[in-house]
Amino acid sequence: MKRVLSLLTLIVLTLPAFAQQTVTLKKLWSRPQVRLIFGEYNLYFTIKDIDKAMGFLPDLEKEMYGDSSGLDTNMRYVTELRPGPNMEYRNDLQPLLQNAVGAFLLISGHAIIETNNGRRIKNVEVHIGEARDVNGFYMVPVTIYEPGTQSIIFSGKMDTELYRKDLGVD
Repeated sequence: MKRVLSLLTLIVLTLPAFAQQTVTLKKLWSRPQVRLIFGEYNLYFTIKDIDKAMGFLPDLEKEMYGDSSGLDTNMRYVTELRPGPNMEYRNDLQPLLQNAVGAFLLISGHAIIETNNGRRIKNVEVHIGEARDVNGFYMVPVTIYEPGTQSIIFSGKMDTELYRKDLGVD
């Protein structure tokens, strides 16, 4: 019985596997305070959206990352993610954005993306991989591409529980 339930759970969790979609980025209602540098791209998020997304995290991840980012909305934050297997995190914001809420915010369209030369990206192509058990969390790998050029804008993970959540318009 346990094996049957495990198999059914795995099947349900892999439904979003290999999904590919185009997402239009929304106009943010407030000025973003967090800038994430990923290669030649700058991704901007509001602290309000980050904290709201953290509220959707499963309890085990809330224990790891907390209930809110603890960031001051009157400050500006800049952090960098270097794509690749040897990436080492230098601050708490990096794993939070790459492994918890960054992919969710991008899939929800709650971000601004610009290239280093200031060109704004309005649509992104989202590739969602197969769900995997990562230390008790069912995670899906998410890669965000620029349509047309197929350049990687972001690469990270997202808990499967976030897959059908909605931040709303505010």
